Amino acid sequence: MVKITPSTTKTLRNQHGATLVYVAIVMTVLIMFTALAIDVGHLYGVRNELQNSADAGALAGTALLFNSDGSLNVQGAIDEAQRISGTNRTGNQAVGQITVETGHWSFATSSFTANPTPEQADWQERPFSELDADTDYINAVRVKTDRSNTPSLFAGIFGIDVFSVTADAVA
Repeated sequence: MVKITPSTTKTLRNQHGATLVYVAIVMTVLIMFTALAIDVGHLYGVRNELQNSADAGALAGTALLFNSDGSLNVQGAIDEAQRISGTNRTGNQAVGQITVETGHWSFATSSFTANPTPEQADWQERPFSELDADTDYINAVRVKTDRSNTPSLFAGIFGIDVFSVTADAVA
């Protein structure tokens, strides 16, 4: 049998050590949120750099998509798009994977349809609305960039060591 004395009651009511427990729990949560904010900020930075790489590659490829006589230069456009996209760095590393496609951009549906053919559809004397619906009319280059090995800065504490980040652009 436990006998409760006035000194025992005073010890049970003493809460001076409870503050330390609360501070430890709150500090742990704050550190976790800070780590999350830093990793998310880093991922957004890498994604923006990937988007810049995709945009630059798509614009460069589109610039060489047509020869001066109006004929298609599909391979030249693909090579230039890959070269320009590859010169950009993301998170102080090279872009992991670059995929370049030529195809048709429809202004009416805002969609891209890949078409690797090196032959251009007959386009002369056809109205814009007809050309816009014809997926054999090559008028665009799409570049997809990928970094599947973007390292985490603090998420490794929670078992997440790398992230996959992608971006694409059509010009």
